Amino acid sequence: MSKVLRLPAHGRLLVCTDLQGNLGDFEAMAAHFRRAVAEDPDTHVVFSGDLVHGPQRAPEDWDPWLGDWYEDDSIGVFEAFLRLAEEHPGRVHALLGNHEHGHVGGVHTAKFHDDEVAALERRMSGALLRRFWAFCAGLPLVAVSPSGVVVTHAAPATPLTGPEELEAVDYKVPWPLPRTLPEVLALPILGPLLWARTCPPSLARGFLAALLGRPDGFVVHGHDIVHEGYEVSAEGALVRLSTSFGCFDAHKRYLDVSLSHRWTSATELREDHELRALYPDAPPHPVWGRDYV
Repeated sequence: MSKVLRLPAHGRLLVCTDLQGNLGDFEAMAAHFRRAVAEDPDTHVVFSGDLVHGPQRAPEDWDPWLGDWYEDDSIGVFEAFLRLAEEHPGRVHALLGNHEHGHVGGVHTAKFHDDEVAALERRMSGALLRRFWAFCAGLPLVAVSPSGVVVTHAAPATPLTGPEELEAVDYKVPWPLPRTLPEVLALPILGPLLWARTCPPSLARGFLAALLGRPDGFVVHGHDIVHEGYEVSAEGALVRLSTSFGCFDAHKRYLDVSLSHRWTSATELREDHELRALYPDAPPHPVWGRDYV
């Protein structure tokens, strides 16, 4: 099982972040992928982690910072992902997120349950749970294309000298498991790549150089919500992308890039071209944290 997913230097790449059990958003992303495949059969899609673990709240108990209401269907998302991957062999990929990591030796998240790992596993049959464990254990940490596009779950806030350091990572964290975020982030490589929300430009460029052999290009990641849908760093090394969780439908964005193009900076990305709306026809909505009233 490789920790580095190697993407080609040709074709097309779609990137989706942080579904957290939102089956409707998964189906919308799958529809965009199928349309892209119809236009270019050499299209790949990467889900950047956190397919599972969503809120289970009635609409009247919903918090607006969570975006549009949905009911967690993590099992449905997992099963739909497997069907899409079977439909398009070798073209549908997912990375390890901090929520998947808890099922294969990582910290158990507790955003919507005291133990989200246990809560989801109780809902799975024995056969499905074994398949889910095998799925999570086989997920890579990063996706890399020679075109200059690198995908991670969280911000790449870790020193790196080469891909061999990623390949050596053990997903089973030694006991006792870290109990605080600073302790989690202190885990070498694994902590930052699954939990970091920010990243200094120097680390981002060093990460790119270690994987691409050159410091240009950009890293696209999720994990931290951008209520507007995306944020491109001023120096162009990072794109923080929000496709689903924490956003209203009007602001959800996914990435759609040519892998034949040599990308040198995320500042090349354009709204409605590479940075696309998950729901192009969604009515306008205030942005939480900026103009929500």
